[in-house]
Amino acid sequence: MYAGLAHATLSFLRAALTLEQADLRAAQESVQNSMAVSNRMRRQVSTAAMLARFLSPYSRTTDYDCYTDSQIHAELVNAESMLLHTLISFLADQSVICLIKGAFRIRTCHQRYKECIQILSSRQNWGSQEARRHFESGVRMGNGIFNLLMSYLPRRVLRFLEYVGFSGSRSTAISELESSIELADGLRSVLSALVILTYHSYVENLFGLGLYDEEKVRYLNEKFLATFKDSAFFLLFKGRYNQMIGNLDEALVSFQRCIDAQNDWKQFHSICHWEMMWCYSVRMDWLKAAHYANLLRAHSKWSPASYTYQYAAFLYEQLLQDQQEAKVSDEEYEKRLAEIGELMKSVPSLRIRYAGKTIPADKFAIERSIRFCNQNNGLTMPAMEFLYIWNIFCILKNNKPQVEKILKFIDQRRDQILGTTNPVGQSNRLTVGNNRSDKCTGGKFEQDNDGTLKPDESEPRPVGDSHASYNPEDLCIISLLKGMCHKHLCQFELAERCFQEVIDNREKIMEKQERFLVPHAAMELTLLKLDQMQYEEARVLIKSTRSEYTNYLLETIVHFRLHAASRVIRLATKTADFEASEDDHYLKGEEGN
Repeated sequence: MYAGLAHATLSFLRAALTLEQADLRAAQESVQNSMAVSNRMRRQVSTAAMLARFLSPYSRTTDYDCYTDSQIHAELVNAESMLLHTLISFLADQSVICLIKGAFRIRTCHQRYKECIQILSSRQNWGSQEARRHFESGVRMGNGIFNLLMSYLPRRVLRFLEYVGFSGSRSTAISELESSIELADGLRSVLSALVILTYHSYVENLFGLGLYDEEKVRYLNEKFLATFKDSAFFLLFKGRYNQMIGNLDEALVSFQRCIDAQNDWKQFHSICHWEMMWCYSVRMDWLKAAHYANLLRAHSKWSPASYTYQYAAFLYEQLLQDQQEAKVSDEEYEKRLAEIGELMKSVPSLRIRYAGKTIPADKFAIERSIRFCNQNNGLTMPAMEFLYIWNIFCILKNNKPQVEKILKFIDQRRDQILGTTNPVGQSNRLTVGNNRSDKCTGGKFEQDNDGTLKPDESEPRPVGDSHASYNPEDLCIISLLKGMCHKHLCQFELAERCFQEVIDNREKIMEKQERFLVPHAAMELTLLKLDQMQYEEARVLIKSTRSEYTNYLLETIVHFRLHAASRVIRLATKTADFEASEDDHYLKGEEGN
């Protein structure tokens, strides 16, 4: 039974990494076999008993001491197999019917786990302590995972789900997973450790505030690498840990060791390539970053639109750098820019959907690639912009020298925009109506007779700037990125000024694709207030950001992080009601197409 579950789990992981139809079919078959075996080994009950269980699924009248250890474990294995079956079905078939079936399976799976919790608390007669320990390890892991997933939902949604038996306490989730890890030699101990590491290393960084338990991550890595020194999983998390504490050299070594550790699952290498790409991009080594982005394009099917956009963005940054350093002729420049333009043109055709939805990063890449093509093959700092989108700035807070280099790079690009008649790759001129404010980010501006923004003559400006025109959206992007650098350098006043500049230019941002800048700046200002423990101001900003901005790129990510911020405020101030009226905004996410 457990051999079948292990095979099903590995088949699922392989299919999730490759997304190949053959692997998906093999995983489905393996999971179904595991379910069939566990169903045969479960205790058979009468129709009357089944009806009683349906009406009162957690009734204490069931005598679980009458079950054998094998029958008890079959209940747990069946719940785990059902969860795997639901997940693999979502990847293989994204029809509406499949989604509806999947929702019912998840509920049934959760009911099985609840019954397992009841078994664990009430059963007294175990064949051996080993059987009890393995069972407890699995129950705590499953309960922890469900609580962790549910804890990221808004409180209003969670209250509704609690009526149908779900629960979502993050503290309970972490406690249950840690208890599973501490059960020595428990069958799920290693899996629970991987879940905890995934939560601290990835989930909280992308959907939360980037807060993680550094000591816990370090301890788990050291503990399990001491036992499994060549484990690709723990080498990956060791690299991620070094990345988060700002040690990029050690991170790159660990990721390469992870790649060298195994060749059976080459798609697992793609995770390392993804992380190595970000290591080189924060160093502004655009060619190496482009190399790993290109490997992702070739070997991973998860997000081809994003990979292609990133590859093109890194090549574009390298091209601008080469032009600035006079390393490229005009002819070579035009040729390489045209090649980058072709890559950008291909991005919209690479869209894929999961559960009927385009993932936020893909949607962002598609919109920005269209913007690039519409601007005569030009964008302002697309690589740095994507660093922000994936919250890579958050893991740079422990590497302040690198943040200072990035800030210097951003300032140089800002000076190029303000001091160049036709900024590299951009020949369009943005005009604004006479009813627009004269203020723009990056400096003081006034309007020319034709409505084109130009610098205020009272301000010093670079030589050769007499006919320059400026795109306020581009300057807002730069202000947002500068604000992130100042924030992680603990220069809070400068960071607040940058975020506020973006918000103040709300009326000037005309293009729909750029409207995401203002709510993202408002969110970052909220988190800045939170870092300074200015909870009341953060509370007001959360409410205004949720209510004033809708239908913009990456709206779901903003709401996830605002939800995480409201949770921190609630815990810090012991107020449990302030976000109840705003939770419905969370449900209006824009990633529906």
